Amino acid sequence: MPRVQTPCACPTPPSCPASQELSSVGWAAATLRLHPSEPWLDAFLTHTQRSVSRLTPQGLANVGWALASLEVQPPSAWLLSYEQAVGQALAPGGFSGQGLTTSLWALAKLGRRPGEVWLAQFLAAAAAKLPSCNGHDCATLLWALAHMQVGGASSGCRAAAEGGGLCAAQLRPTKQLMPA
Repeated sequence: MPRVQTPCACPTPPSCPASQELSSVGWAAATLRLHPSEPWLDAFLTHTQRSVSRLTPQGLANVGWALASLEVQPPSAWLLSYEQAVGQALAPGGFSGQGLTTSLWALAKLGRRPGEVWLAQFLAAAAAKLPSCNGHDCATLLWALAHMQVGGASSGCRAAAEGGGLCAAQLRPTKQLMPA
């Protein structure tokens, strides 16, 4: 589906929308490949920054995915609020594997590279989720880590390498595709 190049006629988000409504509106705009007007985006960013700490892990993943897919560049204060909210949602039982990897992908696409401590916490949460992840989730995780240039001799690099090994194991075919 081609991307709509003219501003959409999306109404301004309500003055006090519920967090989940914001997440769903952002997801819908990106899924429909709309190009919201600047006033709409400004209102969306303002409302999501105010309510980001109340978003569910799925809502966080949706908002990040939507902005990255719409190729919006949020202000640094918004990105910091989003990063902090994702970090708080890393607790066990928070994100699904897909939500976790999508949130990191969104940060990478939006140009935000969290610090080493945050990345170590993220990678620990990701390692716990990897057994339930599919190949797309693993590829998303590895792309985001590479895009953020997570590497070097840090513990984050070791965790990424371990995560990469788990992903590689996840991606191995279980059946022989071609007869010998």
